[in-house]
Amino acid sequence: MLRNGVHKLKDALVFATGRNVVPVLTPESASEFHALVDSAPLVIWTTNPQGECTFISRFWKTLTGRDPECDLGYRWCQALHPEDQARAASDLTAAIQNRGVCVGEYRVRRVNRHYAWVLDRGVPYFDQHGEFAGHIGTCVDISARKTLDAKIDILVLGMEAERKRIARELHDDIGQKLALLGVALSEIEHLLKHEAGPIKKKVRQTRDLLGEIASDTHLISHNLHPAVLMHLGLLPALRRLCNDFSAQKKVYVEFDGDSSYDDPSSEVSTALFRIAQECLSNVAKHSGAGAAKVVFRHGLDSIQLIISDSGCGFDSSQTLPLGGLGLISIRERVRMVGGEVQIHSAPGEGTKIIVLVPSRMQFRKTAGRKATAA
Repeated sequence: MLRNGVHKLKDALVFATGRNVVPVLTPESASEFHALVDSAPLVIWTTNPQGECTFISRFWKTLTGRDPECDLGYRWCQALHPEDQARAASDLTAAIQNRGVCVGEYRVRRVNRHYAWVLDRGVPYFDQHGEFAGHIGTCVDISARKTLDAKIDILVLGMEAERKRIARELHDDIGQKLALLGVALSEIEHLLKHEAGPIKKKVRQTRDLLGEIASDTHLISHNLHPAVLMHLGLLPALRRLCNDFSAQKKVYVEFDGDSSYDDPSSEVSTALFRIAQECLSNVAKHSGAGAAKVVFRHGLDSIQLIISDSGCGFDSSQTLPLGGLGLISIRERVRMVGGEVQIHSAPGEGTKIIVLVPSRMQFRKTAGRKATAA
């Protein structure tokens, strides 16, 4: 019996790791299960097939100050922030109807009357006859992570604002001065048309070098804040990015984009564009591949961005592989727009990064704006 109870506690605790486990909870192990989970430093709960809460572990009182016994049934919902109550009930109802996993992040009123963010995860469980018996789940305080996420959001938004400012200064100030300097050198070259060859050659070389610097400056400005993204939308910007990358890095990038789509909000468009930039940069720096592919799809449920290459790959199970800081940046940008990222890679087998952003994110119509970049 003790071993069986330990297995039930383990089944409950793995929810915090994100695994989708469907345990079998029998009446014989229920009392032992309740005794074990009452000592766990997180909230563990069970419901019946109708969604009524039948058990809440003692840590609920530590977190909220509320008596677990008094919050059985549907009364636990009173501890949630008023704006989250309907969503929590809807999430649980959908999970009951689908016999599926229930996952959500909600605000719960603490003992000190301030609200804590919690991650609530539940999976269906079944009786000894294989009949659906309800859900079993955990409720974990993620307030510290939410605070860190908010700081990261501010940092990323600040970085985008600074990118825009620097790009504008490069274009409007440095770019104009370089253009004027180029005109001056052309005038000097004209004045020296009767001078000795070496002087004219030196001036011409200087003018050519200035032209390269001006082109590089324009490219840096474009990468920092691409005007095509703002004026034409995400699809032309991604196509232009792939074309420019192919020309600059000598890595051929094929682009496959869905032209019949509604453009995402500026936040989502910027995030997806930066993710594509970061992925292609990793291809050039680390993969050793001579080609890559970028795919953009807009389905009914989500936007899909896929960047793949046939390079050296890496062990995607590692916490921080080569180029890992770039992958961290990608994950944070995806999180900011409510999406998810999947990374598939193995040594010698290339890399595929799949980004999914729910279609519930705001979109702006692209009628009259659809165009392709050269």
